[in-house]
Amino acid sequence: MVGCGEKIEVERKVHAQTGQVITEYEYYHHPETHEKVRHGYYKTYHVAGKKGYREVGNYNHGQKTGVWTYYQENGNKYLDLILKGGNEQRFTFYYKNGNKKYEGKTKDGLREGFWTFYRESEKKESEGMYKKAKREGFWTFYDENGQKESEGNWKGDKQEGLWRFYHPNGKKREEVTFISGKREGAVTVYDESGNKRMSGSYKDGKMEGFFTLYHTNGNKRAEGIFADGKREGLWTQYDESGTVLSRKTYKEGEEVK
Repeated sequence: MVGCGEKIEVERKVHAQTGQVITEYEYYHHPETHEKVRHGYYKTYHVAGKKGYREVGNYNHGQKTGVWTYYQENGNKYLDLILKGGNEQRFTFYYKNGNKKYEGKTKDGLREGFWTFYRESEKKESEGMYKKAKREGFWTFYDENGQKESEGNWKGDKQEGLWRFYHPNGKKREEVTFISGKREGAVTVYDESGNKRMSGSYKDGKMEGFFTLYHTNGNKRAEGIFADGKREGLWTQYDESGTVLSRKTYKEGEEVK
């Protein structure tokens, strides 16, 4: 019974050809308008030959509420949806194989708060915060084996501040600063053993200024200047012992003969 004595009834709709139930739900008749008001469980089914439920959830006096689950034709979940007050909803989407695809919440129809994205193997691909559908704050990205690939901050959906990138073995590969989504300032690059292999700087997303490249023993391998992302002026190359191998001059990335 609902409210002031309204009786809960069950409505079932069947497939015209097969007679299979395709929709069933609980309802009551509005005491004034006598219209059907959904209240209680609500279920739909895939058509004949498919597996089980298509949609399962609940209504509260005509409004969807609580947990709603949607299924693929192969029987695996497609979506879990949790309805909350204040225009908030929490989603978990799934791949065809039933593994999670991504999960998080929305507010007023926009992604908000912490979200996690997965590969089809269900290993994490990335995770971090949204604010009004834009990436904001700290994010972490992972490679196909689940190893950390990069991490850093976003501001207004653009990379901002210090970012770190990693080799598959977990060793740091690169440290660089971003401003409004572009590399800016000092950069240091390391090999998989942790040896420094390059140092320099960026300006407006392009290599700019003096760069030094290193051999694995720590000695210089080459040094010179980049301008607007291209080699410029004198570049010197060294062997592992520090002996000069060559000196070449560049203009706009091309060697001057």
